[in-house]
Amino acid sequence: MEKAGNFEIKKQEESCLFVVHHSPIDKRKHEIIGSREESNHDLSSYGEKEAVIRAEEFQKILGKTAIESIITSNLNRSIDSAYQIYDKLEDQIPTVIIDPDSTAQNFGEMEGKTMEELELDPKLKNCLWHNINPEKLNDDKTHGGESITEFTNRINQTFDQYLEENKNSLVVTHGSVIDVLIAKRLNMNRAEVAGWNRAFEGRIIKLTQDNFEAIGKPMDYFEIHFSELKTINNFEEKIELSKKLISELDNKNQKIHLGQILEKIEEVYQKCPEILQ
Repeated sequence: MEKAGNFEIKKQEESCLFVVHHSPIDKRKHEIIGSREESNHDLSSYGEKEAVIRAEEFQKILGKTAIESIITSNLNRSIDSAYQIYDKLEDQIPTVIIDPDSTAQNFGEMEGKTMEELELDPKLKNCLWHNINPEKLNDDKTHGGESITEFTNRINQTFDQYLEENKNSLVVTHGSVIDVLIAKRLNMNRAEVAGWNRAFEGRIIKLTQDNFEAIGKPMDYFEIHFSELKTINNFEEKIELSKKLISELDNKNQKIHLGQILEKIEEVYQKCPEILQ
């Protein structure tokens, strides 16, 4: 509280959003997943179970925090994840808002196809990122969808609006969206943080206009799955034990999914460790 003359001025608390990644889906290896109907997948059976686990964990983390609303994209995987959270927090969340402006990038005719299938397509192989002139990559949209620049601008404008109008809302969104949000706040190119969203999967990201922080510790999500980690304090030791425990899993989807998250945690830890803590 500050005083100005005979008046007291209460500092306004900075607006924030709580951002989370949707739960896992079934997809073919190297399949292009975006926002069109061709790749509008539902959660996998494993993803449905994970959605429940995450919702219960988010309920513990947020406690009695006043959440104005849950905002989700218009894609099934995001909507289903959002309603699992809503079921746990409905007493303190008045509504779920479905907003297509927060959806994943539109990859046009490439969606629903694998990288291998695209390489065999005479037209679409020229739309693959490694076949495009790097100087033209960000603005290329020969696949019939959104360019990287259009997608990035849409997401940044949408979330700027959320921060202005939806204080303390929880947003369920997509990995590519989270990469855009991270890149802006680190003042980095999106390509430099490609896939970093996975390092925060299963955690809540507190997002403000100029900054972000992941709530909790980097390995919290793994401790939910592997109780053995709770007795270890050293981060590197947690990583190594997690690798061993993941290798022993019987569920193929879980093994792949947790392995991908752990790989990105290691990458971010090597390049930008301060953002994990």
